[in-house]
Amino acid sequence: MKKKKVKPVKQMGSTGTKLQKEVAAMEEAMKQHHIEEQCQLLIDEMMPQIKRLGRSLSGTYHRNIIEYTTSRIKSPESIVEKLHRKNREVSLDKAVETLRDLAGIRVICSFQDDVYRVAGAIKNLPGYELVKEKNYINKPKASGYRSIHLILRPANTAYDINYIEIQVRSAAMNYWAILEYQLCYKNEKKGAERIRKELKECAIDIAKIDKKMLKLRKEIEKI
Repeated sequence: MKKKKVKPVKQMGSTGTKLQKEVAAMEEAMKQHHIEEQCQLLIDEMMPQIKRLGRSLSGTYHRNIIEYTTSRIKSPESIVEKLHRKNREVSLDKAVETLRDLAGIRVICSFQDDVYRVAGAIKNLPGYELVKEKNYINKPKASGYRSIHLILRPANTAYDINYIEIQVRSAAMNYWAILEYQLCYKNEKKGAERIRKELKECAIDIAKIDKKMLKLRKEIEKI
């Protein structure tokens, strides 16, 4: 697929809110320039490699290293929200230029040491360049979120979308992250602040459980 210059999006009518117009315009621009298709191609190229390295690691350590993988393409709503959060111009051009997580894969592992093991293997995948790594296990987000995020760039690509984000985390932390993600859409609702505080406490507890389960697994392996 050849690169195409992203064209300006036509202005919407006067109806609806500004945000609704921005989301609708973003959705239309993404359709015009086949952004979802390009993201899916990046995911389809990367996913088999991750599954292969998972099988290889499982064979080496004689247990299941990767529990499962999922993928996602950032929605027009999420793109507009993130551009606003970053104080960037709300346009497809700016999204393609500045957002490196339009295409994403999530890798779920049973144990915390497997998270590091898998992340290390992904960083060394042939045909990809590691652009950025964020370790939210060592330095959790303020919300309590823990994971490893990798931004990779294919060595050879003819797409507008040149990056893919890989998130690697434990099954326990993934369960927590699902609840935290749902809360993002209820920020202004009554009780959200209390729930946010409790979620952070749960994240701390889950981190302790992750470490305890790892310790128990290592003890079992010695028997």
